[in-house]
Amino acid sequence: MNAKLLATFALVLAVGCGGTESPVPADAPSASPPSSSSPSPSPSGAPDRLDLVSGIEGSKSAGQTLFAQRCATCHGGAGKGGAGPNLTGVDETVLVRTLINGRAGGMPSFGTLGDQALADLTAFVMQIE
Repeated sequence: MNAKLLATFALVLAVGCGGTESPVPADAPSASPPSSSSPSPSPSGAPDRLDLVSGIEGSKSAGQTLFAQRCATCHGGAGKGGAGPNLTGVDETVLVRTLINGRAGGMPSFGTLGDQALADLTAFVMQIE
C-alpha cells in the first residue's frame, strides 16, 4: 500500500511540475542577442540580467580587486590562465553569462554578486591583453 501511495505522489508531482521537460543549460545561448539600448524583458517580464550588467559602466580598478580575490587562483594573476582558461580576448556576452551562471567542470557562479560588481569584474577582464 505504501509503494502505491508513493507512486501516485510521484505521478502527481511530475505532472504538476511540467513532466519530463529538461531545463535549458545555464550556458545555452539566448534566443536573441542582447539589446544595447534597453534591457529586454525575460519571459517573466523582468529585464534580463545579462542586459542589466552589460548596460552598467564598470570600474576596472574595482574589477581588478575582485579578480584578485575571486578569479586569480584559477585564471592566474594576469588572467592568462592556469587551472582555468586564458581570458585574453574572451567574448563579453559569454563572460557575463558565465559569471552569472558558472560552468560545469569547475567554474563557480558569481551570480550572487551585485550587478555593479559583475560589471566591474567584466570591465577588468575585457581589458586583459
